Amino acid sequence: GATTDADLGDDDRRARPAGAWRLLREAARLDGG
Repeated sequence: GATTDADLGDDDRRARPAGAWRLLREAARLDGG
């Protein structure tokens, strides 16, 4: 299951660089989303 930005709190979103989110989304997509 993919973790979307909507699933996370604003603090978590701010704490992670956009590049990290891109990698996480990429991994989630490869994992079957």
